[in-house]
Amino acid sequence: MIVDENGVVWLVDNGGGAYNLHKYTADSWSSVNTGPNGSEGAAIAVNPANPNHMVVALHSGDLIYSTDGGTTWSQPNVRTMARTAADIPWLANTNESYMSAGNIVFDPAQSQVLYCAEEIGIWHTMNPFTNEPTWISQSAAIEQLVSAQMRSLQGTPGVSTIRLGVTRRKERSTFGSVKTVEQ
Repeated sequence: MIVDENGVVWLVDNGGGAYNLHKYTADSWSSVNTGPNGSEGAAIAVNPANPNHMVVALHSGDLIYSTDGGTTWSQPNVRTMARTAADIPWLANTNESYMSAGNIVFDPAQSQVLYCAEEIGIWHTMNPFTNEPTWISQSAAIEQLVSAQMRSLQGTPGVSTIRLGVTRRKERSTFGSVKTVEQ
């Protein structure tokens, strides 16, 4: 759920289908049709510099976007995932066919940047309003943790607060040592 600069509340529920995006304005809720393909949203982000620009991350890992305040939506295309991970080299080679979305948020200091918290880390893209965004890893030092929620505060660059999942497990790293992660 997010409140845009105009005071409109946007909410993605788990009801599924093309109508699982809702908005609250003028003291009433309404469902928003995100397209004929039944695009099931998982998270929504509204650009703080322009509340007409919004992105919905789908359960499929794709993004759909609107540049007219949610009146019309792009349709997801099947595409090859483009991502780089110079901070944690193995992330770039995970060969996943999609990125799950725990949350997405625009950077208020750089409104063209969209962050995504997903199962294996935090990523950002500089081109969320295209059919082929390139994701760049921002997961250094948290590669053993699960990012569950993040916030980007007005006036601060990048992600300001990250809530991490709690894990406890033993595993072998790429260097062969055993380590215990407790939090």
